Amino acid sequence: MSEFESAFDEDLINDLMGSSDAEFELRVVSITDKHAKDLVQEFATTYPSVKVLSAQYTDDPRVILDGADVVLIECRVLEGFNDLKLINQIRSARPLIPIIALSPNMDSEFIMAAYENGVVDYLNVDIPSELLLAKIRTVYRLSEAARFLETKNQEVVDTMRSLRSSKEKLKNEINSRINAETQKEFAEELASINQQNKEILDNLREAFFIVQSDLRIGESTSASCRSLFGCDIGCRELGQALNLAENKEDYIRLTMEQLFENFMPLEVTMGLFPTRVSTQDGKILDLKYTLVSDKDQTPKKVIVVATDMTEGVRREKQFVKKMKLVNCLFSILQNHSAFEDFLYDFKRDLATMRESMHRETVLRILHTIKGNAGVYHMDFMSRRIHSIETLITKSEMDDPQFFAYIQTVVYDIEKRMERFIDKHHAILGMSYRAPKRDQYIVTGRQIKNLTQIASDIEKLGKTALLDEISALRYRPLSILSSSLVQVAKRTAKKLNKKVHVGIEGGEFRGDLEMLSPLFRNLVHIINNACDHGIEATEDRASSQKPPVGHINISFKPHDHGLGISIEDDGQGMSRDRLIEVARHKKLMTDAELNKLSDEQAFHLIFLDGFSTSATVSDTSGRGVGMSAVKAEIERLGGEIHIHSVEGKGTRFSLFIPKVTVLDESGEAAA
Repeated sequence: MSEFESAFDEDLINDLMGSSDAEFELRVVSITDKHAKDLVQEFATTYPSVKVLSAQYTDDPRVILDGADVVLIECRVLEGFNDLKLINQIRSARPLIPIIALSPNMDSEFIMAAYENGVVDYLNVDIPSELLLAKIRTVYRLSEAARFLETKNQEVVDTMRSLRSSKEKLKNEINSRINAETQKEFAEELASINQQNKEILDNLREAFFIVQSDLRIGESTSASCRSLFGCDIGCRELGQALNLAENKEDYIRLTMEQLFENFMPLEVTMGLFPTRVSTQDGKILDLKYTLVSDKDQTPKKVIVVATDMTEGVRREKQFVKKMKLVNCLFSILQNHSAFEDFLYDFKRDLATMRESMHRETVLRILHTIKGNAGVYHMDFMSRRIHSIETLITKSEMDDPQFFAYIQTVVYDIEKRMERFIDKHHAILGMSYRAPKRDQYIVTGRQIKNLTQIASDIEKLGKTALLDEISALRYRPLSILSSSLVQVAKRTAKKLNKKVHVGIEGGEFRGDLEMLSPLFRNLVHIINNACDHGIEATEDRASSQKPPVGHINISFKPHDHGLGISIEDDGQGMSRDRLIEVARHKKLMTDAELNKLSDEQAFHLIFLDGFSTSATVSDTSGRGVGMSAVKAEIERLGGEIHIHSVEGKGTRFSLFIPKVTVLDESGEAAA
């Protein structure tokens, strides 16, 4: 009989088989509440061979299991899930110990959860004490076999350990001889690894460094750090090491502090780190951050990779600059005739500015030139005039200083325009100093009339000939209105709005030389419609309007003159808001404001300095544009009326008298 077989004596076999004659003492740890307490007390009194030890729900599982053979626990009704957690902790501490649950809660889902957490049997608290004893004895016997095998396995393990110990003693002598050599080889290998790591770091194009939780930069950094930051940043404190501009390093330090304090979601804090920064010596760096956390998701360090983007950004800016130039030239070529008119008016406006002694006139001209330069994507001109307007607004120049400054402004913007036109002379086919080339569109009817007059010159006389030639100067109004469409598209794009412009009556012809200054000022109405009238897409949706705003421009003959209508379907104007702004800016007295009708209140927008914008932008806020519109209409002897309904839109109706309007055939339109 083998050593293992001899261990199975008769009593143990009988006990494992469940013999009723076997007597043994069980140590049962009882964790009970009010429902099972009496049952356990009765059980302990009835069966003195079973030693019942009391424990508390709050006891450490290691204390509960000390010397225990079986655990008896009552799963309470109101605190059942806490009890399941305790069962799980006991099972984790002693995987083989039997756990019996007593409970008045016989809900099937809860019973299933109890089994999943480690109980081997789940009993109702009403169970008789003798049946409880049988359950305890049964689960104990079933677990005893596993514990017996575990014990024998341990004996085998101990024997193997003894043999291994003997072998280790033999090896120790050998190991002691080669230990020094091994350590030497290990040191050499470690040095080689460190050298390889250093070579890798030194050959990285990117600057690589680690920010530790104490906000110091780690010792290991790549060689590129020195070239990017101008010094060895290893072991230095974050805050001054990186030589960043615009206090960015202080900002990174504060954000790192917030990250390591871990009081906000990590993804939120990581999103606060700047990704594009500049150094004090002009480099542009791209920063990428990788967070290293421990198993508890506590931040430990941040790996930072910095890449020099200076050259790439420079090329990107050059590309954007070239594309803007291409857009500008393309826009001019698309509207070549209209641009020649703009250039002619530009020169005439500069001459007016040189001679004018009225601030309002000068400011209106500047604002109008800026708006029309934007039509042709001439950003270099728009930006320059915008900065001039800002300087004029912020400074307190007296009249002599102001008009002296305007002379330098006129010279500056004229030279800028002249350099641009002449630099691109080959593409644009024009020169700044060259006289304006008048181009006319002649209809078949006009050619026929001229032919008839030429053949009958003596009969018809030169008056008819001069009238017909004069009519040749009339061109379609669509040539001028095309710039208004471009203004709307450009402004809407800047404001991230969707706007469609419709033109009606563009086929009618007029004297463009006379009307050109008016149309150049109409850009202010279009800008206002896009900026203040047409709502943002989400606001239009909430007002049940289509996402695309509409601006309709129409031309038609009217009472021996020209009628122009500009209407939008935006939010309209608020009479009370306009009066409030005028009162705040002290443009009129309270008594004068209180007497205004609705249309008179709408006309407040034509006052110099009136603007509802809280801030100044390159499209609005100066309080100059609409006054320029009114001044030009008055110069032509015309009228302007405004009709506006809050939430519906605004319509500007203009009438210019004594303007001959021809139809498509060249006949005077009715």
